[in-house]
Amino acid sequence: MSITGQKISDQISNFRFEDNASSITLSVVEIALYALSEIDQIKIDNSINEHEVFLKIYDNATPVVGTTRPDIRLWCGAGSINYYTFVGLTTTNLQFICSKESIHTTNTAPVGDVKVVILAH
Repeated sequence: MSITGQKISDQISNFRFEDNASSITLSVVEIALYALSEIDQIKIDNSINEHEVFLKIYDNATPVVGTTRPDIRLWCGAGSINYYTFVGLTTTNLQFICSKESIHTTNTAPVGDVKVVILAH
């Protein structure tokens, strides 16, 4: 999957990252390139799927999907859009996947594209 990054001026969040087709392949935000340290908000758009999904976030330089436990798991119901807002959620690495299951050892790809937007500074 492909992540687009964008610098935002004069806002609390300086960066906006978007993956329009998040799945079980790792999406990697290049922390060094953007020099971010905290996640402010995450939007999960699962509106086209008839099943729930879990966004699994790794604060790890070399996570292995199916082996490495995610640091954060966020749920989004079938046909839903969820927003999560954070204060002081620090990160040194930012990689994520979307899966139908919450457990870290089982990862089935969503049927349709799940859109993920992350605001950070």
